[in-house]
Amino acid sequence: MTQADLKNANLAEASLSQTSLHGANLLGAVLSQANLNQVNFTAANLTDANLGEAYLVEANFKDAQLTRTFFYEASLQKANFSGANMRQANLSRANLQQANFSSANLAYADLSLADLTGANLDNANLDAADLDGTILPDL
Repeated sequence: MTQADLKNANLAEASLSQTSLHGANLLGAVLSQANLNQVNFTAANLTDANLGEAYLVEANFKDAQLTRTFFYEASLQKANFSGANMRQANLSRANLQQANFSSANLAYADLSLADLTGANLDNANLDAADLDGTILPDL
């Protein structure tokens, strides 16, 4: 499914574990409560996508476009967001333990009540991000 055009697709509750969606267009797609563990989203466009309550353990979002993406209460342990544009993304109440946010743009993102235990935030842009109640990694 590399570079697939899934714009506005409804894939809620789908099981796509270990699939490659490298470079895919998922603009506005609904992937809520889907099993997306170890999915490769490298360089994919998930702008305005809904991944609320999805299972995304060890998913790879390297260099992905995640502007305004909804990750509310998603399971994102060990996910790779390095270099991703996550401006205004909603990661509220998400489990982000040991996630990699190196060089990610999290400006204006909602990280309220998220768990970032053990996460890598090296060179991440957190300008105006909502960190209310967030469990932050030891820096």
